[in-house]
Amino acid sequence: QMAHNLTTRFPPLACAVYDEADLHTKISQDALEMIEKRPYVTLPPDSDTEGGIACLTEHKLISIYEDSNVQAGELFLFQMLKEWLQCRNEDHDSTSRGAVPDGEEGERQHNDFATVRVCASHLKLENIEPHDLLTLVSPSGFCDPNTITQALTHQALKASKTRVWSLSSRGPDIERILVEGAGSKDANGIYYRV
Repeated sequence: QMAHNLTTRFPPLACAVYDEADLHTKISQDALEMIEKRPYVTLPPDSDTEGGIACLTEHKLISIYEDSNVQAGELFLFQMLKEWLQCRNEDHDSTSRGAVPDGEEGERQHNDFATVRVCASHLKLENIEPHDLLTLVSPSGFCDPNTITQALTHQALKASKTRVWSLSSRGPDIERILVEGAGSKDANGIYYRV
């Protein structure tokens, strides 16, 4: 009950609780449910609580990305992967100045990048805007170039078939609509239906 109260009050702690708890316990399931339903407040790294995605170990991070019940947009989840990798590098740099031989450091970075690639393989890239796929996702190296090409092809075929550009998000009730050429530049953009 205390963990539930803390994660309700400080949502980024849900990641820390999920990471430390045994996978199939009630406390782990409660923390996971919080992450699934409130990813925009639980996943971003939080320096005040030391919570958020930065505190997840590889195994628990992968389990979040395998979970299709996480109610977040794919671009947000991609950005959280970048945050996790950056935090891992910063944490390691600040704690090991010269203490780890280069070979071990290189292996750790390789393993972290491999973890990010596994997580990224669970992203539904067809639900990320083409511009973001080309300018953010592709240069990161997190996703196979063929997978990005397939996502772009899927988007183009869907748009040409329906003449409507609509990108879904994970979770049951979130949909994004891209409005272009609305006559007023201020009306153009991405609209979310929650």
